[in-house]
Amino acid sequence: MRFNTIDNDNSKIDKETSSKIILEANNLRDKIYLTTKLPCWLVKEKKDFYKLLNEHLENLRTDHLDFYLLHSLDIKRFNEMVDLGVFEFLDEIKEKGLFKNVGFSFHDEYSSFEKIIKSYGWDFCQIKLNYLDINYQAGLKGYKLAKDMGIPVAIMEPIKGSRLANPPEKISDLLKDFTDLSPAQEALKFPLSLDNVMTVLSGMNDMNQIRENIHMASSVDYNSLSKDDIDFYEKALFIYKLKEQIGCTAYEYCLPCTVEINIPKVFSLWNNAYLYDESKKSRKQYKDYLKNGVSPIECIECGKCEEICLQNLEIIEGLKKANAFLA
Repeated sequence: MRFNTIDNDNSKIDKETSSKIILEANNLRDKIYLTTKLPCWLVKEKKDFYKLLNEHLENLRTDHLDFYLLHSLDIKRFNEMVDLGVFEFLDEIKEKGLFKNVGFSFHDEYSSFEKIIKSYGWDFCQIKLNYLDINYQAGLKGYKLAKDMGIPVAIMEPIKGSRLANPPEKISDLLKDFTDLSPAQEALKFPLSLDNVMTVLSGMNDMNQIRENIHMASSVDYNSLSKDDIDFYEKALFIYKLKEQIGCTAYEYCLPCTVEINIPKVFSLWNNAYLYDESKKSRKQYKDYLKNGVSPIECIECGKCEEICLQNLEIIEGLKKANAFLA
């Protein structure tokens, strides 16, 4: 599908004219889906729901949206939205026809996902899922719950922020044994084959990547993974796990830390350095973290984090090793 865009800041075209171009030229509005997200962190009182929605409609120059998401929900933010009356807001605005489908994008552990998805009559949801993160956040378990409830799923991070497009040499060699697909294409194939996935959101930086994404979305059928595909995902996951320094799943049961060390953040940077050959990047990000965060060297070894860690990790020793490497 081809379509034109107009810069919102183009002073040569007033809003009335540009709106007419967008909505009337070739009946474009009827041929595309418009999606935007409610930035929940900006909502301080109930009237902010309406204020932000009106801003979206005005900026997009339309009188309705096709998909509207509560953006970046974890359980704390979700509870805040509920207390402010978000369900009443969604019911009212949907009844008025200002948007057709309401959903949420999710960033928390599975138990929080289960609570959120069962709390309202959602039309869809958006989760992070790729062949490496099948047990991370909502994961495959969350996908299956949404499917059982008849709620379509949009997938974000299918290539894990481009990392799965440039895998270690061992993984690239595995891929060459059975397919001509690129690592990025094989990564996209995993979520595209799931039969309750409504769309896969993949960042694209050039025309070749756009063509590659369109080709995969057009050619991959539901439930079409071969035995070779499945073997590859399992072996690649195993190779990545071997490179992992500590098995932190970022469930955050260890938080708040007694001295406010961001334990999952530190472990994530440590793991990323080895998993994706990002030592330089991780050390820079660690330096940035220390500007406002608490260093692992401040750990008082109280042991509270280890008592409640679901993975029974040696967190105290891990923090020492992570700091020694990153610093």
